[in-house]
Amino acid sequence: MKQDALARALAGAIEGATGERFEVAGTEPVSGGCIHTALKVSGRSRGAGTYFAKVNAAERAPVFAAECEGLAALRDAGAVTVPGVIACGADETHAWLILEWLELAPLAPPSAARLGTALAAQHAKAQDKFGWAHDNFIGSSVQANGWSDEWLPFWREKRLHAQLRLAARNRLPIVVGGTGLYYRALTAGLFEAPPPDETLRARHRELADRDGIEALRARLIAVDPEAAAGIAPRDFVRISRALEVYEQTGIAITTLRRQAAPPHDLSPTVLLLDPPLGESRARITARVDAMIAAGLLDEVRALHAAGYGPTLRPLQALGYKQLGAVLAGTTSMAEATAETVRATFAYARRQRTWFKKEAAATRFAAVPEIEVALEAVATGAGPDGMSGATA
Repeated sequence: MKQDALARALAGAIEGATGERFEVAGTEPVSGGCIHTALKVSGRSRGAGTYFAKVNAAERAPVFAAECEGLAALRDAGAVTVPGVIACGADETHAWLILEWLELAPLAPPSAARLGTALAAQHAKAQDKFGWAHDNFIGSSVQANGWSDEWLPFWREKRLHAQLRLAARNRLPIVVGGTGLYYRALTAGLFEAPPPDETLRARHRELADRDGIEALRARLIAVDPEAAAGIAPRDFVRISRALEVYEQTGIAITTLRRQAAPPHDLSPTVLLLDPPLGESRARITARVDAMIAAGLLDEVRALHAAGYGPTLRPLQALGYKQLGAVLAGTTSMAEATAETVRATFAYARRQRTWFKKEAAATRFAAVPEIEVALEAVATGAGPDGMSGATA
């Protein structure tokens, strides 16, 4: 289908949905397509309106239909602002999803490039499952299916992009989580890290295999003791990365983090749930028991059967690693359950230590009543008298 034919198809879909005549004055490629071409569609006549259109091959129509349903559900829930669905359809050549146009602050070109690379990498990994065996798009720019590990910028600049724009419109987004590094990325910003150096990483792995990870950690302690103190003693990936950054730049990674420019469009009120250790352990134990009862072992077994081996990094996550050992016959279910509880509790304690260093957090020893939490948001202060207006 030529561009003018596509324009006529989009105009027809808009007319059918709105009941008003619509003639396309122009289409402008924009970011937001991910696996599709994304266009800003402008009308020719005054007051004709502007729309956001995603376009792909006709066989992608089911993908758009699913997205259409999801957007409608989000909009009906009223929890967040999402663009309204105008039309969803296809002809013999193209499928399209047409949404209302929302004016948001644009991403800077480097951010859009990182976003496209990260999305393309994820779709490349999932292409066998979803059938996306082709290059992806960010706007009209092709993003080759290559690997990217810049997930923190991706998360900070795109995943939270809509929430930050909502805040600018006097809405109240609520971001919930417990990963300290993601929290710091959101509230304090990120430094421009050098790209991965596979030669250095191979050298670190060789040293750890030959002399033990303690030798690698000792090297990090010598150049960046602050970073070493914040990393688990046997966490090879983070020890290697901190050392890699120093060897590439001559500057400690902790120094570079402090030099990061904090975001100027965010002033959060932080509510921190910090239960006593005994209660935390009891909650973790109950959660692990519930996950296993819900079929976590079968999930891990299915992942292994699908070709996702236990050495993959995602399958080193809490619970998945321990139950993988059960399937390998190297431990019992009871031992794996106990080890999952132990490792999760150790992780929770590290989270607790991390957030104790974060100033301006409003802390609750127990889950507060909603009225108390809203009062803390409104005043920026909690039961301990700490200010939570900025973080």
